Amino acid sequence: MTEKVFHITNEKSWLNNQRDGFYLHPSLESEGFIHCCTATQIEGVLARYFAGAGELLQLEINTNLLEAILKYEYVPASNDVFPHLYGPLNITAVSSIKEINNYKK
Repeated sequence: MTEKVFHITNEKSWLNNQRDGFYLHPSLESEGFIHCCTATQIEGVLARYFAGAGELLQLEINTNLLEAILKYEYVPASNDVFPHLYGPLNITAVSSIKEINNYKK
């Protein structure tokens, strides 16, 4: 069974942070992991962190293909458990990229 998680970013970050087949989001250096979410968490993540952000990308990630460790961790601020990727995201695990145009909620 293929499990999927998602990462929301913008095109500039997606294109500028790829190195040798991996995506290195700035949060990996500053927090030690890349923020991800489940399908049911996408709308809340968009509303909380990306309102008015404009053009975004939703990366669909096949967790069976990840080379880094994925941990589900409780986040008190949202009272929910979120997936965190503890290492670079290998591009081969990204199964699709969906454009989110002008998200404004």
